[in-house]
Amino acid sequence: MEYPRIRNSNLIFFFSFFFREARELAEQKAARAQRPKIQTQFTDLKRGLSAVTDEEWENLPEVNNLTKRPKVRESRSYVVPDSVLVGDRSKVEYESSLDMRQQKASILFVAVTFHS
Repeated sequence: MEYPRIRNSNLIFFFSFFFREARELAEQKAARAQRPKIQTQFTDLKRGLSAVTDEEWENLPEVNNLTKRPKVRESRSYVVPDSVLVGDRSKVEYESSLDMRQQKASILFVAVTFHS
């Protein structure tokens, strides 16, 4: 049985990839040791919150917004003239009957279409 031949370039690629991954992992661990995530910094405090009673939780003071961002207005109101409101009201109303002029026009239309 003959085994496939391994080239030196394949071995170099494999070892360079392996060592690069190991180096990046070591760099990442060193960076986390110097600058840990905020989530990991507060894990002990988060565990301590389980001992807080409901009464203590309700007595916590409200936190003010300390950011310097401009406040976003929740809702805006505009003055709209009555004519706009009356015009929009007629768009949603439905009529179930025709006036006399519309009835005569529809009779003429039906008569013309059937006789032609």
